Amino acid sequence: MEGRPDPADAVDDARADDRGALETLREATRGEHERTERAIEGRFFGASGGIDRRGYRALLEAFLGLYRPLDERLVPASRRHLASLRYRRRADRIERDLRVLGCSEDHLDELPTFPRDELPDVDGPHRLLGCLYVVEGSELGGRVIRKRLEKELDDDALRADAFFGTDPGRVRERWTEFRAELEDRLAPGGPVEEAAEAARATFGAFRRWMS
Repeated sequence: MEGRPDPADAVDDARADDRGALETLREATRGEHERTERAIEGRFFGASGGIDRRGYRALLEAFLGLYRPLDERLVPASRRHLASLRYRRRADRIERDLRVLGCSEDHLDELPTFPRDELPDVDGPHRLLGCLYVVEGSELGGRVIRKRLEKELDDDALRADAFFGTDPGRVRERWTEFRAELEDRLAPGGPVEEAAEAARATFGAFRRWMS
């Protein structure tokens, strides 16, 4: 998750004080979210909170290993269940960044990937929304990571910005659209609990892979 700050926290200035499905998911996944954030912070940023070019490359490689199979699952699921919110692949952008950082095609091909049989179940619109709550929210967190990178890395490394450098306005617009879909489709009680289960599973997958 691109640094994993809380998606709902990151949009407080976009009227995220609304109660409903978003707030329910936030509360239902708080524990998994915090554990995931600590795992990523500990592995890639360490006690100092800093990161160098090598660490940045390792961070992107880890995200690529997860997003390659996750993209393959989310693209067709979105077409089936959420045609109005077409999922945008992440792996392609990460690969572009790794090439900027000097990775060869052979190296990219040899990187390990997250086991497909351990990916979250997104069979159905409610479970898909739960997974996307984590994935789409992580782009908001990427803005925070980008600011940290700008303090630590040189200009050459910062050219690798396809993944973390998405235009803030586009990120905000995308999140607003997703939040509207979330609130429209998930009612308290049944569907939102199904979404929360998928969101916890998604956080768990990130935590296990990125630890």
